[in-house]
Amino acid sequence: MKKMIDIGNQIVGFTNLSPASRKKKIDALNAYFLFLKNSDVLFRRSNFQSNAELFSKLKIDTDYIISKLYSIENHISLENRKSARTLFRDYLGKYFFKSNILRRFYEKPFGYAGDHIMFELIYNNVPISKNFGLYFDKYILNFPLIKSVVNRKNFMKILIDDFLIRYKRNNISVLNIGSGSCRESKEYFPTADFKSKRKKIHLTLLDQDKKSLDFSEKVLCEISNQIKIRTIQANVLSLLNFEKMNHVVENKTFDFIYSMGLVDYFKDQTLLSFVKNINKFLKPGGEIVIAACSSNKIAAYCALRWFCEWNFNARNALHTLEMIKACLPDNVIKIHWEPNKQVFFVAIRKAE
Repeated sequence: MKKMIDIGNQIVGFTNLSPASRKKKIDALNAYFLFLKNSDVLFRRSNFQSNAELFSKLKIDTDYIISKLYSIENHISLENRKSARTLFRDYLGKYFFKSNILRRFYEKPFGYAGDHIMFELIYNNVPISKNFGLYFDKYILNFPLIKSVVNRKNFMKILIDDFLIRYKRNNISVLNIGSGSCRESKEYFPTADFKSKRKKIHLTLLDQDKKSLDFSEKVLCEISNQIKIRTIQANVLSLLNFEKMNHVVENKTFDFIYSMGLVDYFKDQTLLSFVKNINKFLKPGGEIVIAACSSNKIAAYCALRWFCEWNFNARNALHTLEMIKACLPDNVIKIHWEPNKQVFFVAIRKAE
């Protein structure tokens, strides 16, 4: 127990909290540490069977400790926050990294957050770990922010379908920037709704990761004879420059351009440069759709920071709308939301 108290003291020691508040936070951290330690012991007993009651307690206790971590974080200077999170993982990681999903989120084996396999794990919604790790798999797969990521994929299918209904051309060029696993296309294009529209889709996938492109191309090439696939491996930052992007996309323009999650890693000025530049490659009457993390329920991002060092630039939707309107005053720009109101979509329609 002494070691746990020492760790709790060290984490809270980064804060400027009052002595009384510091003690409450240390007590909460120590209680959570002890709960995980005891739970892990249970799972290492050969005759122990997992049960819903223990999972319910893990969810309640983990939700509670995340609320405390959010409070702690807000009382730590910016330069010390990562050190506090590292200390938290150094001690507790031996428990929650028994979840292969959380471990992958943290280790980022392809060198960046949000690779295609990470998102496939989220979309599949199937725990892949055993024993105590299974509980943290289930916890993260049912976490509200992760559910919003699934909603984002599903809502994008609706926006693609709506565009195809409105758009009069039969041959449509689509550019997916930061395409990842491209799950939304894999799920939408085989549907009867799409096939009935009798549209021909020329789908260009652009991503920095060749493994991701190969993964998506293999499946998409098999799902419909109405789709022609092209892949481009390129650093997305090249899209901030007209000449570079023109070279990357081979001097082509597109009817529909979309991106999911990419701008969550952009500062505002980078976002505006990105939007302004890709708009140059949009045909008149065409549409850009960009999905972004909302600053609604900002505490929701705390869990991924402390457990996985997965960081986002969450945005105010109205502020983002006004920025883009000022940047592209001649376009029609609207905001859409996925059901949980954690992810919003900026839809930008170019004047004809």
